[in-house]
Amino acid sequence: EEKARGITIELGFAEMDLGDGLAAGVVDVPGHEGFVRTMVAGASGIDLGLLVVAADEGIMPQTTEHLAVLRLLGVEALVVALTKVDLVDEEWLDLVQEEVTALLEGTPYSGAPQVPTSARSGSGLDLLRLAVRERLQATRARAVDDLVRLPVDRCFTIRGTGTVVTGTLWSGRVRVGDRLHVRPGAAEVRVRGLQVHGRPVEEARAGERTALAVTGADAEAVQRGAVLTDLTEWTADRRLTVWAESLPGGGGWSRGERVRVHLGTAEAFARVLPLGADRIEDGAAGFAELRSAQPLPARAGDRIVLRSLNPVRTVGGAQVLEPHPPRRSRKRPLPETALTTLSSGPVADRVAVVLERAGPEGAIVSELPVLTGCPPEACRSALGEVGACLRGRNAWAASVVETAARGLERWVREALTADPLAPGVAPEAARQAAGGGPVAEMALDARIQGGVLELAEGLLRPVGHRVDPGPDERRRLDRMAAGYRSAGLEAPTVEAVAAAVEEPDPWPLVRHLEREGVLTRVESELFVWSSALREASDRVVEELGGREGLGPQDFKGALPLSRRHLLPILGYLDREGVTRRDQAGRTVSTRADLAPPAS
Repeated sequence: EEKARGITIELGFAEMDLGDGLAAGVVDVPGHEGFVRTMVAGASGIDLGLLVVAADEGIMPQTTEHLAVLRLLGVEALVVALTKVDLVDEEWLDLVQEEVTALLEGTPYSGAPQVPTSARSGSGLDLLRLAVRERLQATRARAVDDLVRLPVDRCFTIRGTGTVVTGTLWSGRVRVGDRLHVRPGAAEVRVRGLQVHGRPVEEARAGERTALAVTGADAEAVQRGAVLTDLTEWTADRRLTVWAESLPGGGGWSRGERVRVHLGTAEAFARVLPLGADRIEDGAAGFAELRSAQPLPARAGDRIVLRSLNPVRTVGGAQVLEPHPPRRSRKRPLPETALTTLSSGPVADRVAVVLERAGPEGAIVSELPVLTGCPPEACRSALGEVGACLRGRNAWAASVVETAARGLERWVREALTADPLAPGVAPEAARQAAGGGPVAEMALDARIQGGVLELAEGLLRPVGHRVDPGPDERRRLDRMAAGYRSAGLEAPTVEAVAAAVEEPDPWPLVRHLEREGVLTRVESELFVWSSALREASDRVVEELGGREGLGPQDFKGALPLSRRHLLPILGYLDREGVTRRDQAGRTVSTRADLAPPAS
């Protein structure tokens, strides 16, 4: 069909020999305006655009659109090939060159070399190759030590080989035997063979046109638009925060307006939701959220081309700032400074923003390259620069942990102010008050290591905290103690004693008396005057020591109590080892049994 119509329809791939062992991978994309969607898929991830302008036709409408697409995709370098110069005279060629110069004026490609060529005579081809070489050598090298990312442009099956996936390796390196993940989706494949420009290799590197023979998924599971990556945590999202730019004449976008999104080799329908404004005007730019009809495996820094639905034309572009944005309401202020940092800030600043916005949930360390657009090693180094708090596979901003630590410390102090007789609080209660989880653990550790709080006898308290009852607390303690002293062994409930002595808040007093040894807990909410309990224990040993098979009634001589009061006392004696209970009854220890061993 391409030969019959004389146009490129599908993507084509070739290798260009630049001399001295250098080569460039060439992606031939359609020029016809009806196939711009295919052009966008092929142009994504390239380093240099070779803009072809036929000298006998000059600039066409699609030429302008293609140039805009290259800029929106962030392609840094451009060379213009003026073809078919053998069909025009010099005067006409000069006019076309002036037209191209005017087209490039005011764009990042102003001053790009224009090389007149003729495919028939070969004129200018060496100069074109030289111009391409010089421009490519001036561009930034693609990151090899980065995440593996290969947007799929073709997937097919070859008998005897199996599933074959092709694409331009945007970043990282792939080796035979590697396991890669297909996103979106959950498929996993193993690389059993690699080719770069038709040559078998053991490793493919960033920037190379790559064909992978894979096992683990068929061609149906890996379609154009999918991405192969080595990062398990890389997930696709339907929502993206972006910096969106409307081309002049593109019309801009109102809230909810539908567009076609082109990201890598993927195409999806989405709605544009301007952030901080109701509309992005024609020719203007602003923050927006894209809500896609299908998950998109995006990375911070990715460039997107936006096209209208009807008529289908390029109307703008966007840069991904947040591939997994938090839920936000229109009333919440937009963090413009943070989003600006994500678009162009240093690595450490980007990591700091991601951690701050992750909040108490933290960020998965291995996912930071996706969230920041920076290589893994740079992200790991930045964690140290920003003083991130690490635990397990997650990282948190130091400010998040410090906020939790302040809250935890405040809760401890308030709890002890509310209960001035308490020697401390349960550490777990403090952790839960700080939100629980790793952040609370780190917050507690920070305050202990900082000498602000301490753990003593299993309780958490401020360093230097001492229980010192004031006159009012002392009077209340004395009243409660008197109530229990008068009750003796007839263990009353706390509420009963409180009612008798008119104490509205008895539990802090009871707990303090227990800690001081004045009261002894015999059941969960039953306390007995300790000296009375010691005397009772001595009587039991004195009168019944050594006897076996005793029932409750046998203790009434030593413990003249009703059954309701007797049983809690016997339970306490069992736990203390004064008595031992079995199926035959209770056995009472002798004084020799209870004597401490000789040292």
